[in-house]
Amino acid sequence: MAAGRRAFTKYEAGTVEPAASVVKLLRLLERNPVLIEQLRTSESLPIAPSSAPPPPFQIGGEDVERFINEQLFPELLRRLLSAEAYVHDLPTDGIHVSSKITDPDGGEDGRIEWQGDPERTRFLPCRLNQFQLKAGPVTPSQAGKDVSRNGQVQPMVRDVLEAGGHYRMLCARRYTRKAIESRTQRIRNAVRDAGCSVDDRQITFWDADQIAAWVNQYPTVAIWVKEQLQPGAIGPFRSWTYWAGHPDHHNSPWVADERLPCLQDRLRGLAATPQSVLRLVGLSGIGKSRLALEALGPCDDSHALSDIVMYADESEAETPAILQTVEALAGTGTAAVVVVNRCSLKTHRQLEGKALRSGSKLSLVTLDDEIPTITPDENTKLIDPAPASVVETIIKKLVPNSPPMDHQRLAGFARGFPRIAINVAKGWQSSRPIVHAEDSDVVDAFVLGRHPWGSEQDIIRKSAMLVAAFGLVAVE
Repeated sequence: MAAGRRAFTKYEAGTVEPAASVVKLLRLLERNPVLIEQLRTSESLPIAPSSAPPPPFQIGGEDVERFINEQLFPELLRRLLSAEAYVHDLPTDGIHVSSKITDPDGGEDGRIEWQGDPERTRFLPCRLNQFQLKAGPVTPSQAGKDVSRNGQVQPMVRDVLEAGGHYRMLCARRYTRKAIESRTQRIRNAVRDAGCSVDDRQITFWDADQIAAWVNQYPTVAIWVKEQLQPGAIGPFRSWTYWAGHPDHHNSPWVADERLPCLQDRLRGLAATPQSVLRLVGLSGIGKSRLALEALGPCDDSHALSDIVMYADESEAETPAILQTVEALAGTGTAAVVVVNRCSLKTHRQLEGKALRSGSKLSLVTLDDEIPTITPDENTKLIDPAPASVVETIIKKLVPNSPPMDHQRLAGFARGFPRIAINVAKGWQSSRPIVHAEDSDVVDAFVLGRHPWGSEQDIIRKSAMLVAAFGLVAVE
């Protein structure tokens, strides 16, 4: 629609007739002059949302078909049941998922059971739920035969159904509603023909689209699925598993650390209380990220907490994307532990405001190298340097053939910074024991690593000494 100043000049001169749409607009403005003021402003008119915003992470049934195989299907079910347990405060010791769905199993690949409240959840219809996994296509006849052998209901299936539990066959293929009902009915008929009395509601068949709907209820599980399908294209957040695979963690063995129990209790208590916030601060290289990773990781065969962790690194991801994602998660009432590493104080405060909004079920953990100049508040925890025993044990595992005196020398040189000791141990090229080396030699090994000793050696050493003189040494 052309309606600029030149066009209106032509309209007034009669050289050009306005389009019908322009005529309608002019008549509308004549009847409602107040609209002229709205047209003058550059701001767009607000549009009332027709529905709640979609979850920031979603998969479809086609993704389940592409993603699922016999190795990954059990892990997907375990993560879903673990997320259910965390969100609904169910005991994780009632979860069991077989790692091999091709082995004889008596009709059961996984189950979850509990006592007390709740009586059911959105995706678990009762307190005893049994699952059979099928990675490939299943015909109605195959679905019926899978629960019955030689005219007898599979023993595990019979036990669950007779106890009033629910049996669900999960198939990683998409079907029409009619096809789903056909397979469901064949399973029910097979059970009844074998002499087992059941209610229709005790048996269901779910296809890939229904599995995707379950996954989408838990963005932390959807993130893990997307990591398998399209790594690098899922936004700023990753799973706990991805975080654990970071090169810094992979190249440094984990050893028992006396700093862990206290931090673990604090983080697990925070995770159990939505709208909780904790900021971990400490100098670079003392192991903050590794401590947080282990504190939020699997404990006593329970994966519930690690399965609902969403991890991002502000130095690697765009800050606006992190903020937008957290805002969307808080708005949809998603239960998750959001962890942001190398998080600036400004970003932390913005994230805190979003995590604490009404209806949010998020817990927030941020990590940063910058130590506050004022006394930290109750939501800030200062991580101390690593004990010398921890550094010694790490070096012993990395270079087991070096003398114990070298381990002690490196621990003393590192002064609570495991990454410094690791870099020196890996960069040491001299045949002389570290215990007899000069401090300058150890600094060379730390700064230069395994790179050839070239003409820039003196410049690098002098630069490091200058920085050290002002107390600004950090590991980057």
